[in-house]
Amino acid sequence: MKNLALSLLFAIGTLHLALAQTSLSGKTDSTDQFKNYVFAEIGGASFLGISANYERFLSQNPGGLSIRAGIPDIFGDNDKFYAAVPLGISYNISISKNHHNFVELGGTYTFMLGNDYYIDSEYKKNELLMGIIGWRHTNASGKIQIRLTLAPYIHSINDKDTFNIPWFGFSIGRRF
Repeated sequence: MKNLALSLLFAIGTLHLALAQTSLSGKTDSTDQFKNYVFAEIGGASFLGISANYERFLSQNPGGLSIRAGIPDIFGDNDKFYAAVPLGISYNISISKNHHNFVELGGTYTFMLGNDYYIDSEYKKNELLMGIIGWRHTNASGKIQIRLTLAPYIHSINDKDTFNIPWFGFSIGRRF
């Protein structure tokens, strides 16, 4: 439970710092690209359900390098729970002249914790690595973005096992 609380604190702190940086540096860069993206993701890097995420675009041009952090996805019933904290990095390549469509290549690290797999009164944790291929689309104003992702493989660090099953994700959110 201590790891879960620390993960939650880290995710909230990261989001707070990112939003504070945005308010100090302005909303856009010289190309009028919105640098921040807050979104809900179904499937994808959260792996188990729906997560809330923050992504920061680091490039001076539309697309480019971005990093992301998710607020823990916590769900369960009375005696069982799961939590997943996604972190990721990706590179986004514009595929349209108006910079509204992008191909995304990257990877994510997801820390998972749950008590459904009770072993000697300890929580079971797992760490997953996923490669990501995706497509992003922003509306004409550039403020609303949808994102579809495919993780063609998933590697479990703890179990030292690789799953060659396709895993999909869908995201929608607001850029600012």
